[in-house]
Amino acid sequence: MPSLGDAIFTVVLTWMLVESTGSSAVVGTYLFLLGMSKFIFILFSGVIVDRFKAKNLLIASDWIRGGIMFLFVLISLQGSLPLWAFYIMGIVIGMVDALSEPAEITCRIQIVEKNTTVNLSAFLPLQHKYPP
Repeated sequence: MPSLGDAIFTVVLTWMLVESTGSSAVVGTYLFLLGMSKFIFILFSGVIVDRFKAKNLLIASDWIRGGIMFLFVLISLQGSLPLWAFYIMGIVIGMVDALSEPAEITCRIQIVEKNTTVNLSAFLPLQHKYPP
């Protein structure tokens, strides 16, 4: 379920950028930074997941995302958010997403029995299309 919250948070951040700046270039830059940080960091995230416990990485990534969202709310209550804060949040969220996705897959594979791993691998692509 963290993916649903992340998606909603991304939509909210994007909406706030549109409302506060009215610039499609600013929104595009935010989404570019989010995507590029995820793309670059995912190259190393598999190695990190192999070296540490996937469960601990998932917990840490959820805490980090929660902390970012909490800081976002606190800063928002103070007034308008500076543009650089949106960009930093996008970069950090992209990095955390790149780490949590392989950790999620590793946890799922560790949870199921060996003889059902093939069934799980076939089911994984469907999880994003048909959430519970």
